[in-house]
Amino acid sequence: MAMRMSGLMSGMDTESIVQQLVEAKSKKVTKVKNSQTRLSWKQDIWKGLNSKLKTLQSKLNDLRFSSGYAKKVTKCSNEGIASVLTSDSAVNGVHTLEVNRLAKTAYLTSGKVVRKDGREIDDITKTQMSDLINFAPDEKKNLTLHKDDGSEVTIDLVGTSTVSDVLTKLKEAGLNANFDTKQQRFYISAKESGSEGNFMFTGDRAVLGSLGFDVNQTAANSPQWLGGVDKGTVRGSTRLDELIDFSKSVDTTPDGAACRSLKITTASGESFNIMIESFTRDENGVRHYNTVDDFVNRLKKAGVDAAFDPVQQKFTIQNGAKIESVDESLAQDGSAMSDDVLTALGLDKMTPPSAQATFIRGQDAMITLNGAMYTSTNNTFEVNGLTITAQNTTEAGKSVTLNTQQDTDGIYDMVKDFLKTYNEIINEIDKLYNGESAKGYEPLSDAEKDSMSEKEVEKYEQKIKDSLLRRDSNLGSIGTTLKKIMLSNFSVNGKTLNLTNFGIGTLNYFAAPDNERNAYHIDGDKDDVSTSGNQDKLKSMIASDPETVISFFTQLSQSLYTEMNDMSASVEGYRSFGSFYDDKKMKTDYDDYKSKIKTEEKKLAEYEDKWYAKFAAMETAMAKMQQNASAVTGLLGG
Repeated sequence: MAMRMSGLMSGMDTESIVQQLVEAKSKKVTKVKNSQTRLSWKQDIWKGLNSKLKTLQSKLNDLRFSSGYAKKVTKCSNEGIASVLTSDSAVNGVHTLEVNRLAKTAYLTSGKVVRKDGREIDDITKTQMSDLINFAPDEKKNLTLHKDDGSEVTIDLVGTSTVSDVLTKLKEAGLNANFDTKQQRFYISAKESGSEGNFMFTGDRAVLGSLGFDVNQTAANSPQWLGGVDKGTVRGSTRLDELIDFSKSVDTTPDGAACRSLKITTASGESFNIMIESFTRDENGVRHYNTVDDFVNRLKKAGVDAAFDPVQQKFTIQNGAKIESVDESLAQDGSAMSDDVLTALGLDKMTPPSAQATFIRGQDAMITLNGAMYTSTNNTFEVNGLTITAQNTTEAGKSVTLNTQQDTDGIYDMVKDFLKTYNEIINEIDKLYNGESAKGYEPLSDAEKDSMSEKEVEKYEQKIKDSLLRRDSNLGSIGTTLKKIMLSNFSVNGKTLNLTNFGIGTLNYFAAPDNERNAYHIDGDKDDVSTSGNQDKLKSMIASDPETVISFFTQLSQSLYTEMNDMSASVEGYRSFGSFYDDKKMKTDYDDYKSKIKTEEKKLAEYEDKWYAKFAAMETAMAKMQQNASAVTGLLGG
């Protein structure tokens, strides 16, 4: 920075004098900066409005095609059984659904793991296999993980392998695994639900026992194939007398039905007998033949977690119950009774579970929809446009209904949402176009802002911003075009219709708030305090004549969409494609202001330097005069 004389010789405040001289010139710079600030605010307002206009146009893109209204919904007669998502391709009608079973994930809860010294495991990273059983450090033993998909994984262990190492190997083998030190048990499950996730362990019996993995447990709970059936596919409705030879029975019920007896032994050791009758009679004496489902329900009532899988054709006994035959008398032909009931049902080879480990087999979910059977590894089924998520099973022999139909509420909500978006935009356009004048208001300088509070600055600047699009020709044109189309008539099946025919209109001029007189309201809209008390004509028409409603709104939407496309078309040097305002021109103008500001600031600096130079010359001259005067005085002996 150049050295500047400050009036040492003249005694004048040259700094203040120069600043006063420059102040007039600086107003030109301030004027250009203010114009740039106003333009920046104007750009921000347009950007926000442009975004909302594009949102409206996007919604119109869906509404202008009849396929956009092809919304369907499916209602379940018992929502506790299943939930349903409906695609547009779903077939309208009433469907019958049975949820036969829900999916399960294979889950093994080990028996308690006990150290040789009797102490509990408190640190799985330090407890080794040699702490559980006699296992030399370098000795190698292995377990084999068998999966239902036929794959096998060998898990190698040595005496120094820790419980933590076992968990790591189980996880690497594709299982979820954890060890709970409070319960002293392993908890192991498949990654996914469904029958394909089932697994079991084989290998060294001492290792299996020490870890609480009992090979007999998984075998015991493996569902057995239904045997002795040669009469086609067995279903839940299959009669028991088609599977069991009741002719060998000696005992009969008071109703005259042949019966056989089974002994149930629960995991806790409690035993009791259940009867299997060939038929029962209802209160009217009508004979009802007992079925496979009846047998399963009898087991469930007895406390046995039982199920029958008609796809796999097998029973599943999952809570460790033991089932035995107790028919010990002779058959009618004199031959000894055998376990032919268990054989017929495929339950004769089931092994009683171990008291240590428990295993829940993974199973696929199964539903019957309109008589057809479907399975899924999880509880979700996608069938012909319906996504059904099973939540609970239906009772044996009972079903729920799924009613698929046009989603009238969905169409209503689409129209309501469109009008809400339109109203927000048209109200904002009217507010900006009718904004109050801010004549005499200019953007504040930094010094002016420092003397005001933040709220005062915000209020002052908002006053200017609200006036920037006042009587803006482009804004007025957009608003006029949108309003004109919303008032248009469209022909539907030979009838000329407009929005009022659907109970949609603007409020009375004097009843509507300022700048909201062009907003539309739906009669009977519960969310609209102005029209909620009126009859809901739109909803009634959607329910009774959806084709007319769809036809009208597709035409209205198409007309709006086309006009908005035209208004946001690209204009060379002025407007980008998709922009409703002259964004290119504004950017160019903003950049021009930058150049103008630099030019004016340079001129101002030069003007300021010129005055400082003049005052500096004056100070220099006065200094020389002072020196000369001093010299003359010295010669005269002064």
